[in-house]
Amino acid sequence: MGRVVSDLEPLGLLKNSDRAVLVAHCECWSRYVTAVKQYRLEGVTRINPTQVGSVSIPAVGVAEVAAVQLAKLGGLLGLSPIAERGLGTFTPPDGDNIRRV
Repeated sequence: MGRVVSDLEPLGLLKNSDRAVLVAHCECWSRYVTAVKQYRLEGVTRINPTQVGSVSIPAVGVAEVAAVQLAKLGGLLGLSPIAERGLGTFTPPDGDNIRRV
């Protein structure tokens, strides 16, 4: 969370009401990292004993869902190149005044 806050705070882009989105983004990131570590250890697929062929391990699906959620939540926080363009250019806040340039 500290990395995201340190990027957004100087730009005046974080409000108290953004906390839920920020926490959800960090939770998704944690799930994504954990799932990726798991499938790197176990492999992406395993042999399915009841069918011919192999199946993806559950961690692959968890990582895929988390990646989609990260993109959505990150966009709400301005954490993608496209979202950044929509934010415009900000000057760091001076007291309580946030100005758009």
